[in-house]
Amino acid sequence: MDTLHQLSQQQQAGRVIRRGLPRGYQDYHYDVNGRLAKKVVHQHGYRPQEWRYLWNTQNQLIRCFTPSGDVWRYTYDAFGRRLSKTKTVDSEKLNAHPAFPVLKPRVTAWHYLWSGDQMVEEAPVYADGTVAYDAGIQWLYQPGAITPTARYQKGQLHYVVTDHQGTPREIFTEKGIASWAGRLNTWGQMVFWQSHDGRADNDPNYTECHFRFAGQYEDRETGLYYNRFRYYDKDSGQYISPDPIGLLGGLNPYSYVHNPTKFIDPYGLSSFDPFMHGEITDFPKDLHFGQNRIAPNFSSIGSQADPLIAGRPILDVANDIKVGHISPDTFVISYTIDPATGKPVTLNNRGLAAIIESGKYPQHAIYVPYEKVPKHLVKDILDRPPSRSISITQNKDGSGLNKIICCKN
Repeated sequence: MDTLHQLSQQQQAGRVIRRGLPRGYQDYHYDVNGRLAKKVVHQHGYRPQEWRYLWNTQNQLIRCFTPSGDVWRYTYDAFGRRLSKTKTVDSEKLNAHPAFPVLKPRVTAWHYLWSGDQMVEEAPVYADGTVAYDAGIQWLYQPGAITPTARYQKGQLHYVVTDHQGTPREIFTEKGIASWAGRLNTWGQMVFWQSHDGRADNDPNYTECHFRFAGQYEDRETGLYYNRFRYYDKDSGQYISPDPIGLLGGLNPYSYVHNPTKFIDPYGLSSFDPFMHGEITDFPKDLHFGQNRIAPNFSSIGSQADPLIAGRPILDVANDIKVGHISPDTFVISYTIDPATGKPVTLNNRGLAAIIESGKYPQHAIYVPYEKVPKHLVKDILDRPPSRSISITQNKDGSGLNKIICCKN
């Protein structure tokens, strides 16, 4: 096996165009809008296998044509949440011999139910259009969480154990029996320890879990991970379409987070990663705010915040830090030096506000050179002088004041 060739990738304009395999290679072809249109796998001694992809005007994947001849269709709501996937062409059924009809009802689609940003149910749909709610899977979450903590199907409750990133690692029955376990490599390829393979469908411990990195859901028919606003390719370690937030997501619009062992991108809208450009320093005691006001909650969309923090009220998080439920070291506080005043200015105003309100500080921060700071963050610094206080307000015009946070040193 040629290990170096296996791991090699060729890129063009930040996107993978060829990836080496142990006994062949994969070619990636993109349309004029930079979206993956075709993937061809070449294995020595085998015919090429080709996947084709169709997109709508919202840059959402709506069709996938697989090498076996299956065709899958995907639908979404106005918030980018996937509502269904349907096998519109079933190659196995087309190729079935008339003398051997398929006796078992075939699942040809899945419907998904959401509560905010949480997918709370997935229900199979048979070929005759019947939705099998009795065979559906309900997922239970902690408030504001991205990854489920429990799974309920056919009267059976299972508990989900995740790692520090919110990636499911094990699923247990109420009696503590492991019914599923797996792990991901650095860029998300799944290695199963224990799954449903070889078990009967009526096995009480039969479970499935398609959740991967936080916010990702694997589609076995394509091998892609649905990642809310985009699809992630675990083989190349990149997304298959450009970042919807453009260069606010970084210089490479196809890249996943810089360090998957520390960061997540649950919505496919990865934001600025200070570790790419900065260096770890002691937490500066005279750190200033770079804005006059902030919204009451931590961001969800486009944020790399820890799942314990994302989307939650700042003051609630501050209280959790104060009582010891959240460590202040959970925060990645980055900062730069304001060239006009020479003062350190944070690039994480909401995180700094929560830390100051709690009275507990992290040991380290990340210094980012001013010339490496994204333009939209530089604009905040240029528009106002560094401040030792910041207002939490409901509205952007400063009205609806919740609280003023002031530095205590």
